[in-house]
This record gives sequence, structure tokens and C-alpha cells, in this order.
Amino acid sequence: MAARIAGRIKTPDMVIRLLKEEVEKTSQAATARATGLTLRGVQNYLKGIGEPTQASLEKIAKYFGVSVAYLRGEEPSQKPEYWLSDDNFTEDQIKMPPVQFARLALFAESIMVELNTNPPENPVIMKACKFAAETLLSQAAYWLKFLDDDQMRADGGAVLSTIREQLDNVLQMDVDEPSQKAA
Repeated sequence: MAARIAGRIKTPDMVIRLLKEEVEKTSQAATARATGLTLRGVQNYLKGIGEPTQASLEKIAKYFGVSVAYLRGEEPSQKPEYWLSDDNFTEDQIKMPPVQFARLALFAESIMVELNTNPPENPVIMKACKFAAETLLSQAAYWLKFLDDDQMRADGGAVLSTIREQLDNVLQMDVDEPSQKAA
């Protein structure tokens, strides 16, 4: 969320973070051109000066594949929609390890979330979902080793561990429920 600094509203933290990541890969000028912002706007936002206009937030959101509400810190990441859509990548990019890893991990997480919110009553469907999620996690782990950056590999490993823990918890709840009902 945007916070007040000495009576002024500062740039939302997520905007600062995303722009910094992009500038590290390219430059301020290239980031400004790519996002459709002015160079001065990018420079100010990187310093946390000023709140972006709605039009600027929409440009930033479109470029990074997230929602304006996500940029403001009002909702969790909408990156899954971005990463899972082939329209956002060239054919060569789809084959790159970071894209493969992110897509597989997000597919596994989406299965886990669905199992958590709408658990199937049929145990065969539950087993199939579990198998699908575990297979996706294994494939994501395979692609993880091809990531170039050590920090990216460490972060990716933590993401996979978290998803696997959440999946195990969901599946454990499903196993525990029938025994509790019988008691």
C-alpha cells in the first residue's frame, strides 16, 4: 500500500520492487520505454516519490502482468494468470527454465488451492489430483536446477517446499476427516 511520508503519498512498495527488478536487468530509460512511463516517472517511483496515477498504474500492471490492486498491495499476486498464458511469451521464452519452473509450480499450487477450497468427495479423484500435483512439483524441481541465479534457485526451492507442505496438509486433512467422522 502507498504510505504517507511527511504528508505526501509515496509510491506503492510493489511498484518500487517491480521497477527496480526491471531496471537491474535493463536501464531506467529502457524500463520507461517498455512500460510506457516517462523517464522522470520511473526515477521518481524508484525513489518512492509520488503515487502513480491510475493511468500509470495500468501501464505498469499491464507490463508486469499483474492487477492494479496487486500493485497497491490490496490483493495477492495475480502472476499465475500471467505465467500460465502462452500469449505472454514467445515460443523460445516458453522453453526457458524460469518460465517452465514458474508455470509448473503455479499449476501445482492451483491444484492445491482447488483441493483446499473444493475437496472432491470421490477418493479416486482426490488421488488423481494428488498425483497430478506431485508430478508437477517434480517437474518444477527438475527445471529449478537450470536456473542461472543462486538466489533464484534458493527462492524457487522455498516456493516448492511451501507448496508441497500445503499440499500435504490438504491431503492429510482429507485422510483425517473420515476417521474423525467414524469416532
